[in-house]
Amino acid sequence: MIWVALVLHVFAAFGIAYVLGYSKITLQGREWLSTFGTVGKWAVALLECPACLGFWIGCLATILKSGIPGEPLLAFSALHLGFFTCGTNFLLAKVTGLILDEGDSK
Repeated sequence: MIWVALVLHVFAAFGIAYVLGYSKITLQGREWLSTFGTVGKWAVALLECPACLGFWIGCLATILKSGIPGEPLLAFSALHLGFFTCGTNFLLAKVTGLILDEGDSK
């Protein structure tokens, strides 16, 4: 059963990253955010990076599902799932063409 939860997490995290970083529904928000100078452009770059956003989604998912404040291994668990989600989002983005190799065009 743990594998089902893990697969659901992977696809949910990728879906969240896609909606926030690439979908038309959030395009206006990303354009608005980019008007805030360097910080806004940096924030948009993080939103449009599936691996970067995947890291934070994994960390947040761990913290939200934990429900045990002050758990000693919470930080380690959050980082662990954050890096796992970062990697799976990167791989899925490469497979789907969201991330292209240098020299490739969309």
